[in-house]
Amino acid sequence: VDLASDYATDARVKGRTGDLVGARAGYQKEIALLEELGRKPPADPSRTRMLMFAYSHLGDILGNPHVPNLGDFKGALAAFEKTSRLADEAVAADPQNILTQLDAAMSIGRIGGLQFAHGDLTAALPPLQASVAGLERIIALDPNNRGYVNNLGPNLELVGDIQAALGKFSEAEATFTRGIALTKPLLALDPANAGASVTFTEGNLKLGLVLSQTGESKAFEYIDLAIAENVRFQALHPEEARMALRRARCFGGRALAGYRLATRPGVTTERRAQGLQQARADVARAEQIMTDVPPQSRGTINARELEVISEARRLLAEKP
Repeated sequence: VDLASDYATDARVKGRTGDLVGARAGYQKEIALLEELGRKPPADPSRTRMLMFAYSHLGDILGNPHVPNLGDFKGALAAFEKTSRLADEAVAADPQNILTQLDAAMSIGRIGGLQFAHGDLTAALPPLQASVAGLERIIALDPNNRGYVNNLGPNLELVGDIQAALGKFSEAEATFTRGIALTKPLLALDPANAGASVTFTEGNLKLGLVLSQTGESKAFEYIDLAIAENVRFQALHPEEARMALRRARCFGGRALAGYRLATRPGVTTERRAQGLQQARADVARAEQIMTDVPPQSRGTINARELEVISEARRLLAEKP
């Protein structure tokens, strides 16, 4: 086990310094050794958990899009699936252990997250829903554990993203509403919790965008809540460029929602003109915020998150 730990340490160092091939080899050595040890009795739950994390780290190096990786999606998926099987086996061996339940919920969520990033929304939804269900069971056992709530928020958000992308707007609305209700008390207890703030902001923004798809004017109420939370949190961290970029995203989302509501069937000419005028003002506000962020800091959030601004701009340019 000590040698396996040495392999893991070496792999982490190589990964951090950009030697991804070396990191892959290190994790593969760790896995091979732990697999060999696992074939010898007695069974050792801590060694099995170590093996589970080794496969998870290997999956990151192979193809996790959120970190530098080797672009091997199939290899990453296979590694994450092995992680999930090991976690499920640990739950079967010790079903009352919350830690093993947490490992199982998080590991199957990684499968869904990878498939989501790869664009396979239909495949991503079931594992993410299973992850959410598992985390909700854990929270029911320990409702005051903020870490569990922090783990649930992002996966619940991904479920809502997929439902919205698949046109399941009522389901997405319910999912984002659950996420907001989950995060709000966490923020009340810990106003400086960055993860909770982002989850609350994104939940309200995405709920507003979903409602704008179905013609609900209360979409603005939720997007304005997202903006207000962003402003509140940035006051605590005025130097954080990513907070400003997220506010630009929120105004871009407000513009897109405004466009959708102004151009839906049955809107009067006057309300249409007013709605488009406000949407253009929101795009201009988003663009001004972007301009105020130094160019070297604009990569602090994923560029895809800012595409809502360009989408709103494009749609508005097509309307007189």
